[in-house]
Amino acid sequence: METQNIIHKLQKYKQVADMLSAKKWVHFKWYFFIKESYLKKNFDETLKKRFCWFYAFRGMSASEKDMFFRYLFSEKDANLRTILQTISQQRNKVFFSFVTKLLHTRDNALPIYDNLVAQILELPRPTGTTVGEKIQNRERIYETLRVHFQELLSNQRIQLCLENIIEELLKRARQENFQWRDELVTNEKLLDSALWILHKIKHSGTA
Repeated sequence: METQNIIHKLQKYKQVADMLSAKKWVHFKWYFFIKESYLKKNFDETLKKRFCWFYAFRGMSASEKDMFFRYLFSEKDANLRTILQTISQQRNKVFFSFVTKLLHTRDNALPIYDNLVAQILELPRPTGTTVGEKIQNRERIYETLRVHFQELLSNQRIQLCLENIIEELLKRARQENFQWRDELVTNEKLLDSALWILHKIKHSGTA
């Protein structure tokens, strides 16, 4: 992970805010809807559909999706291994990225894994042949992700970048009459969104 490079890119906070507020704030609009619905325990089909759309669910069977949402809506404690083991019972496939999004919805102090953030943070590549090997590998990747997030969020220059991004987003929200939900945006969520956008900027040719 090249922290200095990440800091340099995050300093372009207006460009990051441009993309995070684009298309009538679609990114935060539906993130807020999912979080608010979850906190209010509105566990209905609308939440399921929005969750699947927002997080681009692909490849899950109906029964796997059913097990996934049972965990999302359950009040019982569950960790990455337990959920992956349960959903992966039927075939040799794990849904690592989706499960980190489930865990983040339940506790938004936890980071989200996806391929774009993995590339920016230079995380290890997913490997493994059997389900057991894959789950052990994903646990190691997730722990590396959590360590990287802790390191970045404890960096004062990163903190300043995130403060600038939030300030810019709040200014735009007021100008565009968008209802910003500050209580729903943790530092982990803001960093995740910013890193995701950095990958977009890098591959758009505007970096």
